[in-house]
Amino acid sequence: MTEAKSKVAAKTQIVAKADQVAPAAPLGAIDTFDPDKVLKMAQEAASALNNVIKQKKKPVIINGEQYLEFEDWQTLGWFYGVTVGTIWTKEIWRDGKLIGFKAKARAWRNGVRVSSAEATCTREEEKVSKKTGRVIYPWKDKPEFQLKSMAQTRACAKALRNVLAWVAVLAGYRPTPAEEITGMEVNGGQRRVSYRRRSPANPGLGLASEAQRKAIFAIGQKLGYSADEIKERVKKKFGLKSFSQLSKKQASEVISAAAKYLAKQDQPKKKAEKAEISDPVADYLEWEKSQS
Repeated sequence: MTEAKSKVAAKTQIVAKADQVAPAAPLGAIDTFDPDKVLKMAQEAASALNNVIKQKKKPVIINGEQYLEFEDWQTLGWFYGVTVGTIWTKEIWRDGKLIGFKAKARAWRNGVRVSSAEATCTREEEKVSKKTGRVIYPWKDKPEFQLKSMAQTRACAKALRNVLAWVAVLAGYRPTPAEEITGMEVNGGQRRVSYRRRSPANPGLGLASEAQRKAIFAIGQKLGYSADEIKERVKKKFGLKSFSQLSKKQASEVISAAAKYLAKQDQPKKKAEKAEISDPVADYLEWEKSQS
């Protein structure tokens, strides 16, 4: 092998070594694995992080639990000498329209890649309004640079989370980055808006519970309506795109009014009388209003 080829081969090995994924080992300036030392360093890092977080005027707290924002993950990363950066950002197109961006980020420690992650931000993202219970699209009218920035922020936060979540949990915080939960990047004193994923199985998200939905179907069936008819009438009443979007508050409103309505009846309405009831939900609410 010539001297020139040897130099090229050596440089190639150096580049390849710098880009390799670090072995799965605890972060910290520890030459040999020692659980006690690892935990001691993590406890010190968690304590220092808590001191920083306590000074925040507007922490992200959802359902009584606190989430770390990107800058908090950066702080935790610096404790361990971990930095992060965006590798690339790509546009997301659908039906000929630019709907958002996708980004990939990498986290590094001592020149070695220890983590990578991808994330997106699109105009199609949904959240449920606390006031109306309806689904809204917070990113629908945002400028492109904000969607691009959020995709990058989420990717960077996730890359840091992949290697530092265990320390965040030790400090008493949730392991998911706040940007993935809130759906909005909150800086400069902006108002925090909780992001609510449409998951009826999760009782903490403000959507109607399984018990509430069963109660509504039972009430409708007593009046001679099929499941599909019940869904359509409830959707029409509250302006919903899907019955699964029904909120706890809306469900309670229907059930409460229906219970009072049915209590006044000697027996369930016969199916032959169905034509007399144009909209059970509307009738319930109208009857309840007349009783106040």
